[in-house]
Amino acid sequence: AKYHVHALSILTVSNHLVTGEETSAQERQTSFNDMIGLALGVAKTVPDR
Repeated sequence: AKYHVHALSILTVSNHLVTGEETSAQERQTSFNDMIGLALGVAKTVPDR
């Protein structure tokens, strides 16, 4: 990398623009919280450089 850094991005999709499918506010809160917890757990296992 040009600046000698590493980065990770986690993206979510809550609404499907073509089909009109949507997640409810409760589904978003629950699933996003689960995803954030998983991401933080993975981040803890990555060694510092």
